Amino acid sequence: QELAMPGKDWRYDSHGGRSRLQATEMMPVAKAWAMSSMLL
Repeated sequence: QELAMPGKDWRYDSHGGRSRLQATEMMPVAKAWAMSSMLL
């Protein structure tokens, strides 16, 4: 699960790491989220 922080463009991934959301990352992130939600 990912925790989005309001007003900030940082997100904490499931591994506890911080990654900066960028336009180029939106598609891979969306795909990864779709795949992980299928597994759940």
